Amino acid sequence: MSWNSFLRNIADRYGLSGIQRDIFTQRFNEYNYGKNETEITADLKKNLRIDIDEAAYKKELRLIYDKFIQSQENPEGCPDLDYKGPNKYKRLLAWLEAKYEQGSVSETPQPLPKPKYPNIAEPLNSPFYIERPAIAVPLYQQVLQPGALIRIKAANQIGKTSLLIRILDHAATKGYQTVQLNFWSEAKVNDFETLDKLLRWLCVNISRQLHLKPKLDADWDENFDSKTNCTEYLQNHILSAINSPLVLGLDEIDRVFHYRHIADDFLSLLREWHDKSQELPIWKKLRLVLTYSTEPYIRLDRKTSPFEVGLEMKIPEFTAKEVQTLADLHNLCWQPKEVKQLMTLVGGHPYLVRLAFYHLTRQKISLDQLLLEATNRSGIYSEHLKHLLDYLDAHPELRAAMRKVLKTDKGVQLDITRANKLEALGLVKIQGSKVILSTQLYRDYFRDRL
Repeated sequence: MSWNSFLRNIADRYGLSGIQRDIFTQRFNEYNYGKNETEITADLKKNLRIDIDEAAYKKELRLIYDKFIQSQENPEGCPDLDYKGPNKYKRLLAWLEAKYEQGSVSETPQPLPKPKYPNIAEPLNSPFYIERPAIAVPLYQQVLQPGALIRIKAANQIGKTSLLIRILDHAATKGYQTVQLNFWSEAKVNDFETLDKLLRWLCVNISRQLHLKPKLDADWDENFDSKTNCTEYLQNHILSAINSPLVLGLDEIDRVFHYRHIADDFLSLLREWHDKSQELPIWKKLRLVLTYSTEPYIRLDRKTSPFEVGLEMKIPEFTAKEVQTLADLHNLCWQPKEVKQLMTLVGGHPYLVRLAFYHLTRQKISLDQLLLEATNRSGIYSEHLKHLLDYLDAHPELRAAMRKVLKTDKGVQLDITRANKLEALGLVKIQGSKVILSTQLYRDYFRDRL
């Protein structure tokens, strides 16, 4: 049983529900041990969207302690909670860890919160997030290294952002400053009109997330090019102003690939920063984490490309074992047969699997019905599939490439730009020099529509 599962079972045993359950699992999450109450309150607001101030948080925490304190009514409770000093939570934490090691809590499945529609990244402490230590642990270790650069690659909706927020959270528990910027959801089209606009947007948003007043108007020197200005700004007004390392998470930077007039300069700037971090003490504070859906389909010099350095992690799809685990987390009594049926249709695509479980747990559709109606207008994937079809219709060159892929099961060769764009959409997989369809669902749907 994982620590998170243990905490959920403990919460159920001691009657914690609602906001108290959220506070309990957040306070005693293994990545939050070093955080103070102000930081935990901020996490509750940011990650769980709970509107609570620090005073209210502390009041609820005291009520939680009351449920755990050892007494005549609760002889098995924690004996150290009459302590009046600071860091009281550490007393309860030690008691919880002792119970965890003793295995004294039943692993009988407990009721879980109803899953939410899987159209956003999994928040921290989500009971439905599949922990993948083989992927996460090397990244957690790497982000703590001076001048680290991490590259996370996966097609759309595979889990890049969910992993990114956990890397940033891990760094935050070590006292690092963190910034997360999403180039698709946060940057506007006009931010990409010129390199100068994009770099100004970047500097302003880094400053704001670090609660530093932007100083671009005074310090953006027109006698220098935008890359120089941005680099000087980051060094003089960001890195010099903080006393701890900074982890800069740039999410979905492949949007920049669409703007060829600025892409080369922007990406080479990231490489410059990384190179500086290998030599200059102040730049060793900077760690870069980049996420993207496909390899760049613009030509980049190997000596100036950020994709030639650092640690790359490609996020694989779910295995059958992980799909089974996710089914268990949704309290679905599945056998390998059901897992195989779903994966025959959608493989281990995290979003498509999660969408299936979301609808199945609502008990308004059976697995047999889901499989039968998968490509129909009434099927659960209809909106997702229609969105992809509309995109292909709007890009005839990709529509033609997709038709070519559909003609065979053995894979075909495509122009690298088109192959990369289809891969970013999650429609295909690139295996060596061949491009193959990623799921049977897409074959069944597009076969009669393209």
